[in-house]
Amino acid sequence: MNKWSWLMINILAFVQTIQLFNSIAYGTSLDYNLHQEEFILSPRKFHERQRRSSYAMSAALTRKKISFITGNEKKLQEVLQIFEKMYNGTLPFELSRMNVNLDELQGDRNFICKKKALQAFKIVKGPCIVEDTSLCFNALGGLPGPYVKWFTEAVGPSGLYRMLQGFNDKSATAVCTIAYVNQDGKVTIFSGETSGTIVNPTTEETFGWDSCFQPTGYDITFAHMTKEEKNLISHRIKAMKKLKDHFELFLNDV
Repeated sequence: MNKWSWLMINILAFVQTIQLFNSIAYGTSLDYNLHQEEFILSPRKFHERQRRSSYAMSAALTRKKISFITGNEKKLQEVLQIFEKMYNGTLPFELSRMNVNLDELQGDRNFICKKKALQAFKIVKGPCIVEDTSLCFNALGGLPGPYVKWFTEAVGPSGLYRMLQGFNDKSATAVCTIAYVNQDGKVTIFSGETSGTIVNPTTEETFGWDSCFQPTGYDITFAHMTKEEKNLISHRIKAMKKLKDHFELFLNDV
């Protein structure tokens, strides 16, 4: 073996080592061309590769625990089902339900959700998710809004429908507001909306006010849909997609 061949082999080995290091640590791609003894180091789809490789490493090395604050087991099941589909069955974090008593606040939905999230963070002392659902009747200027839980407990879905009997406008917007608190106590808000119509319930209630909310473009209510059908269009999945995007952009926040 002559000196030139020996040198080329060693250079190639060095380049491959750099390539391996970059792909693991930074997600970069190294292209090399031996023609005319030229080597070309170039970032190929740097940001996409960086995101994917770093995300895969973080998932493999550690699965952080995130508390989902709710007393509703059905809500947790729906959230887990959505996340599992988003992540193809394997979540890069461990999500567990925490039933924490939080103050009942008044104000707009973002304010309420943020304050509840900060309260929860002080109790669980770690990353957590607080989700708040609003049902806004256009004829009532957005009411019951974030207070729909108490209206539903008091009068049920049929009572919600009767609230609009004197109005021609029975349109409504379902809103999911999610507050995520990272390990440093920083709160980020995400929201998703689905428009629809309030109808007279014709089925036994399955989840909150699902039996009286008929999403726009459909002739059935949320309650008549399968979980898979509902999770394609719900206000909750729209907010959770934004949360997932946040996790992928800010890997250390997971």
